[in-house]
Amino acid sequence: MGKIIADYPDFARNRGPGFWVNPSNLWAARRKLRRDRSSDWRAALHSQNPVDPAHSVPVEKLLESPDKPAYSFIVLADSGEGDKSQYGLLPLIRALEPDFMIINGDVAYPAGNTQDFEEGFFAPYRNLKIPIWATPGNHEYYSEKHGTEFYETFCTWTRATQWSSFGLHLVPQPGMFWEIRDDTARKVILGIDSGMTGNLDGKDGAGNIQQHTWLTARLATAQALGYSAMAMFHIPGLVNGKHAKETHLDQLHRTLTMFPCLRLVLTGHEHSFQKYSPEVFSKYVYRDGGQPTVPPDSFPHYMVSGGGGAYLASTAWFGSPQKRKKLDFDCAPVCVDNWEQYKRTHRPLKVNLGHSAMSRLVGAIDEAILDDADVPDMMSFVLVEVNRANKSARATPIFQKDFEALFANLQDGTRVDVQAGVPAPDPQKVADCRQQRDSVTW
Repeated sequence: MGKIIADYPDFARNRGPGFWVNPSNLWAARRKLRRDRSSDWRAALHSQNPVDPAHSVPVEKLLESPDKPAYSFIVLADSGEGDKSQYGLLPLIRALEPDFMIINGDVAYPAGNTQDFEEGFFAPYRNLKIPIWATPGNHEYYSEKHGTEFYETFCTWTRATQWSSFGLHLVPQPGMFWEIRDDTARKVILGIDSGMTGNLDGKDGAGNIQQHTWLTARLATAQALGYSAMAMFHIPGLVNGKHAKETHLDQLHRTLTMFPCLRLVLTGHEHSFQKYSPEVFSKYVYRDGGQPTVPPDSFPHYMVSGGGGAYLASTAWFGSPQKRKKLDFDCAPVCVDNWEQYKRTHRPLKVNLGHSAMSRLVGAIDEAILDDADVPDMMSFVLVEVNRANKSARATPIFQKDFEALFANLQDGTRVDVQAGVPAPDPQKVADCRQQRDSVTW
């Protein structure tokens, strides 16, 4: 295999190595000292911009040729750092030739402000020339206008000139939550807005009844029509083999399990890939008692897929049989088989200051440096392929373990324009990125 020379564009501002050590980025992305009013902001946006209550768009609007017999799209999450790890996925994305792409939250770090969208969304995906939809992540709600920037970017024509100037195809979403409907293939794709903290159920009265009502109605319609569905939202309740106690999504999860037409749930937020079987998901949803309304094997598969361009999260929690026994909910072996090699091999700050505030600060900086290695390896996303002729669909995890290995067909010293994906990766190496054994038919 030749040793390529990867040419990256100049990154904007402080994008690149050390992004999360920068105090201004850490402050903008802070979780503390924020009140979650995302449901109120979302309701205000929609009241000012009335839309079809179904929030539904036919898939033909996202396809270059509406009568295509088959199409594909990519779902990735936690993308928008605007550095090597984000740009380094572009050759693989281009090689797969998706018809459109969906970013499942955290589109624009650190805080979803206008400049963050330009540097973490528009600039990296320049000239991708396909429609891109998104669900909001927690970072989008940290913005100066509390998520309005996301709404203007994806749900209106406000920034149409910007989309065009960056070589992207704008097809406005019908809102912060939405449905893509394929009446030919009898498929439904649902995007849910889990808000700033995953508080969709409404702790302290801050829930979103409108969205719960909408989701139930859309799934009931799909079930009645004999369609199959997949759903996605950013913040998972089931993650790292545990229940994320800071979330309030039990009502959402129960709704998602009431309709056998729903076969797959995709989340993000945690920067790794995890897969939970329908049986494990059923145990999670009814962990506090109660009986499911459908058999556990009718539950959807549940995936955490947040490796779309940001720093990696360690999967050390899963890395040994002893640790696995301590999990409350069993994660599929895909984690170990493909992620165990990701280890922290150095500790640049070896400072022992006991339990002081300074020690905690040094530890946080140490963690940020280690997490933000800014390498385009061990990234992941999901490729969805729909065959309209036989009304089938398959979602396949895609793992980019080694960026340079994609170009095994090139001679030593070949320069690769990373953003343009030229020269193209080795087709066989692209095919090797497909994790076929973990595909889900829906």
